[in-house]
Amino acid sequence: MAQTNIGGIEYTVKDSGKIDFSKPPAGKRFVPIPVSEEYIRDRGIDRRFVTQHRFSATRMLVVMELVDEEDSKAADAYIADIKAECQKEERKNRCKIKSPRTGREICCPQSISCFSDDCPMKQGAAAGPDRTECLDDMAEIVKSIRSVEDEAVTKIMWEKFKAMLRRDTPVLASIVEMDEYGYSASEIMERLGEGRKETSWYYYQWKRIRNRWREFNK
Repeated sequence: MAQTNIGGIEYTVKDSGKIDFSKPPAGKRFVPIPVSEEYIRDRGIDRRFVTQHRFSATRMLVVMELVDEEDSKAADAYIADIKAECQKEERKNRCKIKSPRTGREICCPQSISCFSDDCPMKQGAAAGPDRTECLDDMAEIVKSIRSVEDEAVTKIMWEKFKAMLRRDTPVLASIVEMDEYGYSASEIMERLGEGRKETSWYYYQWKRIRNRWREFNK
């Protein structure tokens, strides 16, 4: 690793010549800002600050902007907003495939790559519009229970809440994540090995999530 001075600020540089974004200057942090090649050319942006960044499962060309750590909340809100938009588009574009086990039509399980033309399981059946609502609307109810008015801040809280679920109750976290990727209630139960047709179990799990979300926001 080497150091370089750009505009009076010392940056750590990788052997490749790119800026090491994992080691920002003291009191600073890097924030990925989506840009186009045209924007980079027109603004004469230093390509050492240009890279590919993954928002959810979507890779985007970005320029890494340096901001003060005191602006971290605003930066996190900005990133969470872009991630949410990416997830929305990813759900819209996932293809439908035949389940090799049941023969039924299900959403492609390749949630990281299915939204692209490189999906290894794509079978030519185009995805329809955004997913139909699950049997219950509990997921939307959970996410609408907010203790703060700022939507961007709530998105950050929701991500932290999911991390807490993943740590304490992995089954509930899996339900939330699969719902966000567009799985139906029956698909979620099948993937969790429940194998149940009745929805009472599924409703009960969302009730547990709702109660935890309320506690989290107190």
